[in-house]
Amino acid sequence: MALNSSGQISLAGATAGQSISLQVGTTSTTQTSFNDTNVRTISGTSAGTQVSMSTFYSKPTATSALFTSGSGTFTIPVGYDTLVIEVWGAGSGGCKGQGTGCGGTSGAGGGAGGLARSTYTITGASGQTIAYSVGTGGTAGGTPSGAGGASTATSGTFTITSMTGNGGGAANNGAGGGGAAGTASGGNVANTSGGAGSPCVDQGGTGASGLGVTGITCSGPANAARRGDGGSSGSDATTSGAPGANGGVAFIYS
Repeated sequence: MALNSSGQISLAGATAGQSISLQVGTTSTTQTSFNDTNVRTISGTSAGTQVSMSTFYSKPTATSALFTSGSGTFTIPVGYDTLVIEVWGAGSGGCKGQGTGCGGTSGAGGGAGGLARSTYTITGASGQTIAYSVGTGGTAGGTPSGAGGASTATSGTFTITSMTGNGGGAANNGAGGGGAAGTASGGNVANTSGGAGSPCVDQGGTGASGLGVTGITCSGPANAARRGDGGSSGSDATTSGAPGANGGVAFIYS
């Protein structure tokens, strides 16, 4: 939670929403100064800038960090109490049409990645880390197409239950099937499967719908414009489908 938006705020004390010391993760009796680095960080001011108590009203504000490729660590920032982690797998690509069957010449759409969501208390945990890895969207064009990669969030110096958003399954028109839905695990709030790709679509129809993650926007390739989408199919035996959208990991803190 942020500090109070009006009324009393103090450097020390044991009242949540009022005590700056508690907000930066120290104890109610810790000696605290306006020039302390953590205090400056949540006030949004630099050294040498005049600070008053009103500077801290509603500080810090809720914000987020979004990763849609690669791997690394997220460092918990100063002054926040709650962290929401959302992990979604990548979509698979769409496959080429086969020239016969499936209602004509169309291919099959890719499957969407699954989404895991968790919430953790991070009061006093600033500077601790959480590791993440983002799955890559599956390639298009083959029969089968490329499956979507899994995305994960795991403990660093801050302990969480390992979270996985599995990627969507490969599309295989030769086997008469769109890509399977990606599953998810490890979320302490929700674990939601993505959508399955269409096994029979016309002229480059879209693959599975992606999973919307509140408060953050991102886009994938053609016909995979939502997070974790599967790629669309190819329209005939010589036309590749679209690749799947990358997965992602989001950290939303308040």
